[in-house]
Order: sequence, then structure tokens, then C-alpha cells
Amino acid sequence: MAVREAVLSQSPEFKNARIHAFDNATAVYDLLCISLARRKQYSILIEVFERAMKFSHAESHVWQQFGLALACGRKDTRALLVLQEVHRLLPAEPHYCLLAARVAFQQLGKIEDGLEWVDKALKCVDERMSVLSARCHLYHGLGLTLLAYQTHRHTNSQAHRTKALESFLRAQQLDPNDHLAEYYLAFHYAQDYHVVEATHHVKQALFLRSEHLHSLHLLILLLSTKKEYEHALDLVEAALAEYPENLHLMYVRASLEEVVYGGEVALHTARTMFTLWQKLYKEQLMSDISDVQSQHHGNHDTHSMFNISDKDTAPPTAESTAPSSSMGLVFSEVVSLNLRLLSPTIPLDCNLPDRVGPKPPLTLDSPPHPSTASVHAESVAASRVEQALSEVASSMSSYQPKPGPHQAWLLQIQIWLLTAQLYIK
Repeated sequence: MAVREAVLSQSPEFKNARIHAFDNATAVYDLLCISLARRKQYSILIEVFERAMKFSHAESHVWQQFGLALACGRKDTRALLVLQEVHRLLPAEPHYCLLAARVAFQQLGKIEDGLEWVDKALKCVDERMSVLSARCHLYHGLGLTLLAYQTHRHTNSQAHRTKALESFLRAQQLDPNDHLAEYYLAFHYAQDYHVVEATHHVKQALFLRSEHLHSLHLLILLLSTKKEYEHALDLVEAALAEYPENLHLMYVRASLEEVVYGGEVALHTARTMFTLWQKLYKEQLMSDISDVQSQHHGNHDTHSMFNISDKDTAPPTAESTAPSSSMGLVFSEVVSLNLRLLSPTIPLDCNLPDRVGPKPPLTLDSPPHPSTASVHAESVAASRVEQALSEVASSMSSYQPKPGPHQAWLLQIQIWLLTAQLYIK
């Protein structure tokens, strides 16, 4: 009804009728946004706003809603174009500049474009608005940190990281109660191996927001760096009680269990990770596979675990939680994949019981001690590793893009690699 009653003429004599029709249509579309967004029906919402564009010339509210719908529906390239139009209509509004920067950083991997959007937001924001200004400086630091990862020359990379640290410190000064500023300061110091400073800031982040997952994750890694393995493992267990379906935490748990309890306990956790991965992603992946098969008549291979979707060539987003407006998830995968960087290297032939204390007594339900494993068990483990490597070789030789989100397949690869490492050790 709202579409049929739209007044398309821009003549002055139709101004009142045009305003009346637009107000009615806006009210209807706002109600649609509320109902469809709660059910995550973003594709329907996008189609609705595409039809609404015919009577939304220079109407910033509808363009804002359209941009938000595209961003939520992972139509990232179109979302960035729509947000550019929103900025043209509302040049003094910094919020949508930050949203555009987030899409550029997190979804499209366009770091320099994202920094340009952050600069636009900094020009718009008033320094007296300390909270918003702090968030702009935080985004600026994030962009410079990401740019440092992409820079090959060490001198330029260090220059970007130095500027990023200045931006993080400025964000902390403007908003001392922002846990994200403390978290990214801790992350920055951790990457530079300044463990004491990193621990101080991550504890401050947890003081400001005790349930922040990525601060918990970083603190666990820092404890493992200081060889406080049992304390780190206790913290992992507590974090998993709050976030039982977090595969990154389970990855760290398996690595710590290998040190504290031995490889058999860690292998049990790895098997649990495979079960959880299927629970989280199987239904979505099967749906994507069936869609691709119907489009391409089943000509594509859908069995190799190394197949990755063409549509997800952008950098993966954070762990499978929904994106938050604070952009607190940008570096979750960087933290997860830097376990080897932050944690000390454990030699294969080290005497772990002498370093971490005696092992618990064996019971009928407890796994055997690694030293009691038979030669037959080791040969079985070696054969399993050999079989897995042969599957990897055959999969890579017949590589074809596989449907589904990039993040899901990356997680599965990490679990396979962890399992192979545990069998080898």
C-alpha cells in the first residue's frame, strides 16, 4: 500500500502530498525493520528497501535503514556504496562513517579506504564529545594496526604500529571507562612481547567488563606465556562455562591440556571440537552446498575440506558471534592464531611432569599416561597422520572452491592441524 500511494513527482504543488505519503511509508518500513531484523530476515528487508528507493530521493532516513540492512545482510560492497550516499546527505554525522570504516576493515579488507572513513569521522566529531571521539581514535588505531600487518617493510610497519599506539592511548584518555581501548592496548603490547604491560591493561579491561570474551582469551594466552599453565587452564574452563561453543577457547584448552595432563586428554578435547564444529556449521554448510549444486548442476566437488567459497574472499570476521557495534571482534582471530607467538614453544622431548607438577592418579575412567602408551598405539597414530596427510594432498590436487563461509572451513582446518600435531607428539 505504501508503494502504491507513493508520490513520485517533485513539483512544488505536490509537496504536501509527497510529505504525507513519505511519512506513512517511513512508518510502515520502520515497523518492517523491527519485525524482520529481530528474525534476521535481512534478505527480505533488502528487497523491501530496494523497492522503497523510488520515493526516497535525498531522504537520509531511508538511505540509513537501507545501508544498515545491507551491512547486516553481508552485502558489504553495496553497503559501503549506500553509506557513501548517507555521508553525502549527512556530512556532519560521524556514526555512519565509523560503520563504513568497520565494513571496509572487517568485511572487505580495504584498510586504506577504512582509514579514509575514520578521517572523515574525526573531522565531523567534536572533541568535547569524548566518548564518540574516543571511538574514532580507537578505529584509527585499529586501521593502522591492520595496515602494519599488510606492510612488508619493517620500518614502515613499525611506524604504523607506533601511530596506532598513540591512537589507542588517546582513546584511553578520552574515555577511561572503555574496555575496548584497554583491550587493544593490551593486544598491542602483547604483540611486542611486553607481557607485564599487556597483563596490566587486559586486567583493566576485564575490570571494566568482566564478561568480555576476547580479554579473557588474551589473558589466558598471557598466563601461558608466563608458564602459569594450570592457572591459564582454570581460566579457560571458567570462560568455557560462559561460552561453551567457542572453538577458539577449546583450541587453547587442548594446547594447555597437552602440557598439564598429556596428549590423550588434549585429543579428547580435539574430538569434542569436531563434534561442536558440526553442530555449529553443518546445517548452514549443507544449505550452501545444496544451493550451489542446484545452480551448477552438481558439477563442483563438495567433499574436500580445503574448498573455500569464492564469495568469501574477504578476511574472515570474528568468532561466530554476531558483529557488535563496538567492533570488539576485529582481532579475535589474530589473538586465536597467535597462540604459538604468545605461548612458549614446547619441545617434543621435554620432561613435562617436572615442569608442571605431578600428574593426577590414573583411574579406570582416566586416559593412560603418554609414557605407558604401547608401540602399537604409536604406530596407529602414525598411520592416522599419514592417512590424513594423503587426504590433504589429494584434496589440494583437486582444489575447487567450496560453498560456505570462509571462517567455518578455516576453523575446521585449524582443528585438523591441531589433531595431527597431537598425534605426532
